[in-house]
Amino acid sequence: MQSATSKRMLSTLASKLHPQLPLSPRESQQLLSLLTSSFRAHLDREHPLGPAESSQKRPIPRPSLSNDQRGPSPIGATPSSYASATQHIDSILNNPLFAVKPRRRGSESAALDVLRDPRTWFVNEIAAGSANLSKAALCLEVLEKTPSEGLSRLRDRKGLATTLADWLKTSGLDTSKQFVDMCIGKSGRGSRFLDRLLALFLAENETTAPWRWFIRSNEQRVKETGLNTAKIVTFRQQLLAKMASAEANADLTRGLAVFMQAFRVVENAGYESAYSILRSAGGHLVNRISTNIDQGSKVDAELYQSFSLSSQRWLGAWSRAVESMLWLHHPLQRSATPGLQFIQDSAGAVAHVKSSQSRRNFVVQLCLGVARQLLEEEKFAEAQSVMAFTKEHFADVVLPKPVVMEHLQQPTTEAWKVRKERENLQLLDSLVPT
Repeated sequence: MQSATSKRMLSTLASKLHPQLPLSPRESQQLLSLLTSSFRAHLDREHPLGPAESSQKRPIPRPSLSNDQRGPSPIGATPSSYASATQHIDSILNNPLFAVKPRRRGSESAALDVLRDPRTWFVNEIAAGSANLSKAALCLEVLEKTPSEGLSRLRDRKGLATTLADWLKTSGLDTSKQFVDMCIGKSGRGSRFLDRLLALFLAENETTAPWRWFIRSNEQRVKETGLNTAKIVTFRQQLLAKMASAEANADLTRGLAVFMQAFRVVENAGYESAYSILRSAGGHLVNRISTNIDQGSKVDAELYQSFSLSSQRWLGAWSRAVESMLWLHHPLQRSATPGLQFIQDSAGAVAHVKSSQSRRNFVVQLCLGVARQLLEEEKFAEAQSVMAFTKEHFADVVLPKPVVMEHLQQPTTEAWKVRKERENLQLLDSLVPT
């Protein structure tokens, strides 16, 4: 017994003094074959093939092939056996932690790497396990400022968006307090980080991740981040507004489609306050339609009508003004009737005489639009009554002379808008027969 103990102690000491040599190529291949056989046996034991395939050998997944290259799974193999195992191993081996060999560099050469190729630099950071949100923000900033790249010109070089999305998800960072804080802009319009991130994702058609962030409930986010509900609502508002506006800038129909998809998500939430998440995005789309005369004619009519009707849920009483404006730009049949009714109603436009300046400006814009449309329809008396209403209740917006002189002395963008409104009103006055 003592002899056996002595031998073990001697063997342990010898192994410390003389560590085991690296395996030879042949020994490495033998070990790999052993592990492969073990994996196959374990997979067959946990997820056996159907009887028709019991005599066939199960192929080991080939991580180097894409889904399109791999072809269909064997007949009889259930999704949980063949396909799931294949996809799982694909996701592991394609992760930069395994697929990319990290390089060690000094701080000076690392800075050069960022400027030279921010994509490769950040993938290497993920592979080294040293990636974080600040480095992701730096990568996006450099990409945006690189003339040959630009976040809006990434359609020919796909991959970084998917890598970023996977990294944010697997690291758990996209459910962290830091991520929410970095996405929220102090101006109320979202941060530059969120701008760049979404620009990259949309350019590479990676929309799954932003939608995953949006549909995550307020309660889940509060629990994960420790932030209050108000801040989580702000995050979701700004995220949706960026998604809708980015799509609308390229195609208004796509922007409206994004909004209506979000509207359905919010409807399923089951509580009225959830609709506040939609207002920023909806307001942007309404503003885009109302300030670009030809925008409405370029959108799908059914989708446009659905958007108009949805405003009753996310705007309440103010939706009458918004719907009236949208009718003026309807893609199939523009109409001044809803706007005229809103202006003539004692509980309609006049109820907003003392509202916020932005709403008062919107009502004036609506009045001018209704008057123009009525003139096109040769309804001169109604057009004149609308202009009389505007002068009576919104005189400060359509500019009495003292205010005009004050703005002429201080030429600004706002002064230009104000003068334009006055010119519009004078033009309408001249067109209406007395």
